[in-house]
Amino acid sequence: MPTSRSLILLSTALASAALFAAPPATSAPSGYDRCPANHFCLFDGPDGTGLMASFRSGSPDLARQSMDNRASSLIHKVPDSVWCVYDERGYGGTEYLRIYPGAKGPFQSDWDNRVSSVRKGECSP
Repeated sequence: MPTSRSLILLSTALASAALFAAPPATSAPSGYDRCPANHFCLFDGPDGTGLMASFRSGSPDLARQSMDNRASSLIHKVPDSVWCVYDERGYGGTEYLRIYPGAKGPFQSDWDNRVSSVRKGECSP
């Protein structure tokens, strides 16, 4: 049978453990929430999953970010600016896609895994 001294020591130990317990873990941002404010982000998975590349002005060659022909979804968090994605490096190719502020979601099927360069500003062929 425990003595009163044993019970006091046990309750003191439990109280001390409660005081020094680690705070609850905060989950890291996921999906589209990983994209910083005032950035344009591409993801190689659906719904903001997978590898992410974020931009403030663009990239003439998405191979530098390991995203050439890999982007499947995007989010546009840069207010008052248009972004353009191109099907070839160096902002070239026969087609481009204009992305407006607030856009978020998957690329339409004909642009999925097709983007090779991206930049902020008006689009030009």
